[in-house]
Amino acid sequence: MTITVVRSGDPSAPVTVHYASNPIQASDRSDYTTAIGTLRFASGDTTASFALLISEDSLAEGTEMLNINLSIRQAAPTRSGKYCNCSDH
Repeated sequence: MTITVVRSGDPSAPVTVHYASNPIQASDRSDYTTAIGTLRFASGDTTASFALLISEDSLAEGTEMLNINLSIRQAAPTRSGKYCNCSDH
């Protein structure tokens, strides 16, 4: 699965976004591969993407969810928080 982060606001300055997956009702061992990394938006960039590897299993399970946490570091103070609630269904 490809996760695309869309940058809003003024894109004139470069910005770095750190991301990390966090399980809610999915297992980071059997349902997906933990995703941790950094996206770098150059001046003018408004989107950046990363891969989230989903494991297909044959178990009958309910809804499996995880969060993608983003933290943004730029010249302004750091902002962080939960920006995406992703589901493989």
